[in-house]
Amino acid sequence: MSEKKSNKKLLIAVSILLLLVVVAGLVWFFTRPKAVSGSKNVTVILLLADETDIVHQISTDAEFLVDLLSEQSLIPDSDVLAGFVTTIDGITADASQEEWWMMTVNGEFANYGIAELPVIDGDSYEFTLTVGWDF
Repeated sequence: MSEKKSNKKLLIAVSILLLLVVVAGLVWFFTRPKAVSGSKNVTVILLLADETDIVHQISTDAEFLVDLLSEQSLIPDSDVLAGFVTTIDGITADASQEEWWMMTVNGEFANYGIAELPVIDGDSYEFTLTVGWDF
């Protein structure tokens, strides 16, 4: 009897876990950022450690930031596949020096990665070469 009770508890636990996964998937599906079609004019800014700014004014039909960065050859294919930026416009963040690219949109910390972030007309996408893992 103890083994049946144990199996029943396991079955209930697995069922609850599956239900939570399905609910989380549905919440993500209905709340994820939506693509915006059509022509857009945006700005991509690189803010470097030496306080140099590189500004790209871009007209595009790209729906997501990863597509924009790829079509403009600003990121390598490896970053496109990974979904995050290690190299942009030929400048690579050196992880051994604790460098990384912080991304903001219109001055606000980005809530999504480049693959999920829709390109919206008039937006400014800033990539700041940041040093140090503590932020």
